[in-house]
Amino acid sequence: MFNIDDEQDDEHQLLFLVEGTLSIVYYMDDKPVIKKVKHLVYASDEDEAQKKFEKYYTNKNSEYEMYYNVSDIEVCTTIL
Repeated sequence: MFNIDDEQDDEHQLLFLVEGTLSIVYYMDDKPVIKKVKHLVYASDEDEAQKKFEKYYTNKNSEYEMYYNVSDIEVCTTIL
């Protein structure tokens, strides 16, 4: 799940749908596993939503197990 410390007030946060292409490379394997992923991200703006999405996968990297990379990130605009 998405447990990143927020420094901003919760009342100014929105939900954003963030989509991207996830590439997973396993240790000692040359061929990446590529798939599309979608997440609802709680953020104050589109830039923060994208950064949280990227950070979520960056934090999952493990030097001798798996490497995660996201690309083609699209943040859908929230309609109020």
